[in-house]
Amino acid sequence: MPGAYDRSRRAAVAREISPNFDKALSAFFGTGTPDPVGAPKGSHDAYVMALRAHGTEVEILDALDTHPDCCFVEDTAVMIEGKGTHQNLGAPSRVGEEEAVRISWKDC
Repeated sequence: MPGAYDRSRRAAVAREISPNFDKALSAFFGTGTPDPVGAPKGSHDAYVMALRAHGTEVEILDALDTHPDCCFVEDTAVMIEGKGTHQNLGAPSRVGEEEAVRISWKDC
């Protein structure tokens, strides 16, 4: 239902799109080749702007050239009310993405 969602989140972490996004795992799941970097970058920028428009402070982490899926930070960790958990990323190409998110949590 539009407008019924909780928009009281105070902070979020996002990461820039990897220049190697065209090698992201979506091809692994049979969804075809990911879009070139330009299209996802526009969507990502709009997502960050929407968060900020609702008063959310957004920390933007640098892209990781060696991790095409690095922009999906929600896969690496979940934090609610000051408590969080890190996820084990199953794909070998994603291992290592979580470290920068873990470091950013130290400020929370």
